Amino acid sequence: MIAHPDRVIIVTGIGVSLASGANHACATWKGLLQHGLQQCQDMCGTDHTLIEAQRAILASANAPAHALAGVGQFITDELTQKRPGLYGAWLSESIGSVIPKDASLVRALASLGGKLTTTNYDNTIEAGTGRSAITWRQRALATRFFREPTEDVLHLHGHFRHPDSIVLGARSYGEICGDDFSRTALRGFMISGTFLFVGCGAGLDDPNFGVLLDWARTTLKECHHSHFILVRSDELDAWRTHLHGIPVEPIPYGSSHTDLLQFLEQLSARVKQQRAPGQLSLLASSQSDFDAKWDELGLNRESVPVQEYFQRSRMLAGDLWRAGGRRRAAMAFSSRLMFQSEGLLISDHLEFSMDAAEWLLEDGLPSMASDHLGGIGKTLPGVDISQEQLRRYRDLSIRCMDALCAYTETMQAIEDSLSHADSEEREWLQAIRSEIHFLQGDYAEATDEGGESNDQ
Repeated sequence: MIAHPDRVIIVTGIGVSLASGANHACATWKGLLQHGLQQCQDMCGTDHTLIEAQRAILASANAPAHALAGVGQFITDELTQKRPGLYGAWLSESIGSVIPKDASLVRALASLGGKLTTTNYDNTIEAGTGRSAITWRQRALATRFFREPTEDVLHLHGHFRHPDSIVLGARSYGEICGDDFSRTALRGFMISGTFLFVGCGAGLDDPNFGVLLDWARTTLKECHHSHFILVRSDELDAWRTHLHGIPVEPIPYGSSHTDLLQFLEQLSARVKQQRAPGQLSLLASSQSDFDAKWDELGLNRESVPVQEYFQRSRMLAGDLWRAGGRRRAAMAFSSRLMFQSEGLLISDHLEFSMDAAEWLLEDGLPSMASDHLGGIGKTLPGVDISQEQLRRYRDLSIRCMDALCAYTETMQAIEDSLSHADSEEREWLQAIRSEIHFLQGDYAEATDEGGESNDQ
């Protein structure tokens, strides 16, 4: 898996959406079904007794996957019989509102170098990586996904923007389980590649993957290679029992869900180390590939929605950055954002601008980073952004002004940030402040321990 990440398919489940901060009720299967039943009651006037019978199934801790699929079918039928468009509207209202707050986990997954797939219906991976979503129904794109290097994210059970691709009810599960293309593609990769399941848990028991693993138990029992699932340490024995006879090995990542990110980052570092001997040739090929794709995307600018255009641009630049072409990646993305961002939503523009500024700072170009950060500063008073985004902006501003030796502005930014900082951030900010005092010759201030108490 480490030596050949290009032969790995990473399958993410509900756990990844939840760990990314999308604690929306609809991020879980039962939560989505609860929301759907309420929609049936509110929009379709479905008989209360029927609704309660379905809710009783969801309330059972031991409800099997096929029973939950039955509830999904009930919701699908009620909404589509009322009006076909009502089903799609519900998906947008429910799944479409599942928005990740922290992209660290999905970016760590992307850095492993494998192909990204998910059983989720939401946009968590795309939002964190700038990649594009494809579904199991798009056979030409899905074929390319399995055959070639790709930056697409394959939604194995559908994507909310494509209602006909959603695998939610008994009928749709029956359809995908009987779909020759989907079934053959997954079985073929179980033979020729390696699956890494992350955040899947009970998802491996659903009708689709349950059938796949039952097939593997019989057909691949004499094969030497294994697939893997990441689990908590305290679940290791239970998973070994559950997967007995199936070529899927549980790998412990830590004692709690919060350990998963660090585990993936360490795994990513090992993957990159394995690639190191061919770094120059990799950079050369990546540079050539980047230039071709970058120019092609630019030529198609008018035919691509502006948000997707910049998501794909960020993805291309990110790939070149990771391959070693940092300056080219940073400057290309910065330039495209500065001159082609008309029509981009303010919230998206802020996110992309901070990405550009961070890359430029990392590559020693603070003056160019300050152009993006200055634009953000002018926009902020009229925009409602999260505390995490605001903290990121302040941190980038401090780094930028410090790099530019703009000490007065840096000190003001530090003072503005201290009141919002947690203990770890406060310690970092105070260290920068002391360093600036030292550089300015204010040795007494630099060593003054009393200043810390004044900030409390």
